Order: sequence, then structure tokens, then C-alpha cells
Amino acid sequence: MGWLLGVLKKRPINGYVLDPAKVKLLLHFDGNYNDSSQNNHTMMSGGNVSISTSEPKFGSGKLQFGDTPTRDGFVKSPNIFDFGNKRPFTISFFYRGGDGGDGCFFTTRDSPTYTPMEFTRGGNLRVGNAALSGWTFVPVDMGFSSIAYNHCAVVGDGTNIKVYWDGSLIATTPHPNWASASRFIQLGKDGDSSYSNGGMDEFLLYDDVIWTTNFTPPDAPFSY
Repeated sequence: MGWLLGVLKKRPINGYVLDPAKVKLLLHFDGNYNDSSQNNHTMMSGGNVSISTSEPKFGSGKLQFGDTPTRDGFVKSPNIFDFGNKRPFTISFFYRGGDGGDGCFFTTRDSPTYTPMEFTRGGNLRVGNAALSGWTFVPVDMGFSSIAYNHCAVVGDGTNIKVYWDGSLIATTPHPNWASASRFIQLGKDGDSSYSNGGMDEFLLYDDVIWTTNFTPPDAPFSY
């Protein structure tokens, strides 16, 4: 009976089954910044950022980063995930709008230091080397839409880190063997204090590989 209950707790989205224990951060942005994973992490926000009910991807809201007159918004988790020792992971989110310039989608730093990863709005995935003493700049060719959401996934499988844009593989780089350390996830602000504009919805940090090849992006909110 125990195994059956475990199976029933997992629901497939486009054929992808989420294990509740591996959902480390899940943000629907439906009225708040609450973490919907079993961890129920307390999120922090600052600056010109809000929950907007205007045209979310799913549900009743999306995360909206401000533009004029002030672009200084971010949302940040506590230290929640250890990317060390080539641990597999999947980061997934939807994005729309903005100018595609400064700022970032997500980062694991909030100061000018090296860190495992920073995915910038300017078209680069920055990957820290194993010693966290330098960057590998991975060009990411992305096209932004002002009216439609694009899906992005960054997947580390222990050998490579891959970037998928709307389900298609667009970049690959070796997966460094970072030392063990618990890291936070910050949305909208990079480590050099450049801020994003535009809107984000359905952010997931998962403790495993979800996609190994090209795929159809999720067509409903993640659940389990």
C-alpha cells in the first residue's frame, strides 16, 4: 500500500513525473511569492517587483519586474540547494516581455563574486569553474516575445549543463565539480546589481534531471 500511495502522489505534466521529495522550490506566483514545495521556504522580495494578475502563463498571477521609473526588483530564497559534487538538477521557468538587456533570470550570487551559475538577460549563462575562481561564458541565443511566454530550462546531468529554449537545446557546457555548499536562488537581480524587467511565471528548482532531449514545454502548472 505504501508504494501505491507514493505513486499516486506523483502527477505527470506532458509525461514528466515529479517526485515531491525532489521539488526543492516551486513558485506559482498566484497572489504571493510563496514556495509551493513541501519545504515551504520563506521567500524575500525587494525593490520594484510585484505579483501581477495581468496575463499570467498559468493560474491567477505572475512575477512582474518593474521598469520605469525604477528597475530594482528581485525575489530571493534562503540557502536551499547544494549544487556541489556534480549534483543533477533542473531549473524551469516561463518568461515574457522586457528588453532582453541587463539583469538576469536567476543567479546563485548577490555580490560581485564567482558562483556556480548566473543566467543573464543579455544572452549568457555564466558557469563558475570548479574552484569558483573564474567564469565560463556560454552564449545563449534567445528570442524574447512581448506578448507570448517563452519557456527556459537549465539542466545539469553530472556531465553537462544544457540550456533548452522553448523545448529545443540551444547551449551545452561541461558540468563543473563544485565543492559542497548550500546556495540560494535569486530572481531578477544579478550579482553585479543589474536588474531585469518583464514577467516570470512557474519557477521550478528540481533535484534531478527532467529533460534529456528536446521536449514540449509544460502545458499546465507543475504539481505532484
